This record gives sequence, structure tokens and C-alpha cells, in this order.
Amino acid sequence: MDKVLVIIVTYNAHDWIHQCLNSVDMERYDAFVVDNASTDDTLSILQEEYPKAIVRAMDKNLGFGQANNIGLRYALDNKYDYVLLLNQDAWLLPDTIEKLIAAQKQHLEYWILSPLQMNTEQGGVERHFARFCEQSNIDFYSKKIENVGFVNAAVWFVSRQCVEVVGGFDSIFPHYGEDNDYIRRVQYWGGQIGVDTATIAYHEHPIANKEMTLEQEIYRQRLVYMGIWKDINYSAIRGVIACWSVLCRKLMKSLLHVDIKGLKLYWHAWVEAYSLKKEIILHRQLSKKKGAFL
Repeated sequence: MDKVLVIIVTYNAHDWIHQCLNSVDMERYDAFVVDNASTDDTLSILQEEYPKAIVRAMDKNLGFGQANNIGLRYALDNKYDYVLLLNQDAWLLPDTIEKLIAAQKQHLEYWILSPLQMNTEQGGVERHFARFCEQSNIDFYSKKIENVGFVNAAVWFVSRQCVEVVGGFDSIFPHYGEDNDYIRRVQYWGGQIGVDTATIAYHEHPIANKEMTLEQEIYRQRLVYMGIWKDINYSAIRGVIACWSVLCRKLMKSLLHVDIKGLKLYWHAWVEAYSLKKEIILHRQLSKKKGAFL
């Protein structure tokens, strides 16, 4: 039987943890939960109600990538054939993993597969997932694997080969941007990313109505610049030029619309990204090593 480790990172997951973990058949697959120092009752729920789950309780919030790396290292050390990264607000159908195993075996070129990510509240395909996939012009109803340039990491089915070669998530992206970077590294090593449109899971990503602060927007844009610069599919110089191209377009647009907030946002984000140039160059080099960051 194929060994699959389902890795779930939790943080204050009270509202989702039951639906998430109840969807994992722990008679067939192992669940590995890394709790990022939750301040609610998540940890007690895990310990009292899910004795079959392997739980690692952190004393601080490591972020999505670093917490998942703990599970990825465990998977390698314990000879798992596949890992499934599952968000705490996502859940599986009874045949989701079985179908993903079959699809990956038939198409070994796909190092990462995602099922169709649906959403009960929104109805149909989860809107963020749909937006990412539409950039690759995929057919949601083809009932086959569709090749994509990016898919969010809410439900990632990852081959052992991928983990052995690509490694883990890069700590330079503490929260957000880590899945973009990982996919670029998969592409660097020759792997492909696909969506298995014949397989379904649910991502109950809540619709956020709260506006981000300027500081939060600067943080997100800084990660965009860093991701472009760190992309090892291109030279570092080309990455800097690409960042400057994005920055100039954004600044020009803000000037034309007399958008003072936009000017501050894009410029300060670039200044913050550039201040990390030594770390970005170092992490570019590390990313070219097999098994990086694990």
C-alpha cells in the first residue's frame, strides 16, 4: 500500500479542525499536524479527540512554510511515498487521495497535483483558486490533468521525488509567497504542476472583507519583488530588472492617478526588498541545491 502523509499546519483552528481532520481516513493514511502555538483550544482538541494523529506542538508561530517543513522532513525520514499538504480550512472527499495517487502514478511528470478546490459558501470552484487557474486557461470540466503555472498550496499532493529534489519551503518567505517560490523551484528542476479536474476537495477559504493596512500591503508587495528576484529560473540580474520594470509601471500608474498611497506602497516595498539583497542572493544559491531547506 502506498504510504501517504497528510500534513496539516494549524493556528487557532477551532472553527475548521473537526471538518478537516474528520475528512482524513486515518486507517489508510497518516495525519501529521504541526500546531503553530495556537492560543485557542486547537491543541487540546487534537490531543483529546484525534489520538491517531501525529501532533507536534510549537512554542511559537513558525509560519506556514517552516511548519510544513517539519512534516516534510518526517515524511522523508519515514519513507513515505507521497505527502498531501492540507490547509486547516480545507477538507477531502473519501476518494480524493486515492484518485490523486492514481493520477500521479499515470503522470509522473507532475510533481505537484491539486484537486479542484471547491467552496460551499461561494458555490462551485473556490474563487482564489479559479483566478490562479484561469491564468493558465484550464478547463475545469475536462476530467483530466490540466497543466498550470501556479496553484495555491491549500491542497497539494506532492511526490517523494519532489521533496527529495526540491526540498522544503524557503524561510525567507515567512508568510505568503512561499508557495510561489516553491513552484518556481519545482519548475527549475524539471517538474510540472497540475490540477486533476477529475478529483475534488474543498477549501472553505473565508471571504475577507477587511481592508489591509498600508503596512500589510507593503509587506505583500515586498514579497512579490522578492519572489521575482529570487526566481532561479532566471539570472539574478534579470530578476532585478524585472523588479524595476514592475516598480516603474506601478509608480507611473500611481502618478497618473495621483495616488499618493500607491506611490508610498510600491516604493517602500521595493526599498524593503532591496535591503534584503544579501539574503535573497544567498537563498537563490541555496535553492539550487537538492533537498534545500530541509
